[in-house]
Amino acid sequence: MTSEVKLKPRFNQHEILNKVIRNDWITAIESNPDSFQALLYTPIEVTAQVEDSDYEEVLFNKLDTNQQALEYADPVIVSVLDNPDDMAPLVLESGSEAVNNFEEPMALRIGRHNVPVGSVLEWEEVATEDTTRRCWWYVHSGVALGTTLSAVVHNVIPCRDFEGMNNGE
Repeated sequence: MTSEVKLKPRFNQHEILNKVIRNDWITAIESNPDSFQALLYTPIEVTAQVEDSDYEEVLFNKLDTNQQALEYADPVIVSVLDNPDDMAPLVLESGSEAVNNFEEPMALRIGRHNVPVGSVLEWEEVATEDTTRRCWWYVHSGVALGTTLSAVVHNVIPCRDFEGMNNGE
């Protein structure tokens, strides 16, 4: 009897307002005087190539998600804003406990919808009065503000130092 009762679903017709809030979130990031620009590389999942062999049977068909080969789409320019200090970055491992062994994780607001985990941000920051340095940060996770992903704060951790790698370090 209860399966025949029509109920109004949660978040019914909320998408109209959520879309406005998402767009306002991006506008607020882009127009903030403290925002800066970064290149955003989003991952593209690559299908693993399995070699054909007449003498060996394939023992597995699917790679663990942490072992999948990734390629990245061409970068797009996005505006980025540091998150206020009152909401410290929360970086979780396996969803169970906080991890503090990352070197200076950050929480950022990124001026783009649907930034997937695994994306990489690249930007320049002022090192001294006369020099800048390139930084690469990996998008580790995202925390939705509200219940319908109208706004997301992204937790990022440092990536490999590609400049140092090119210098033989």
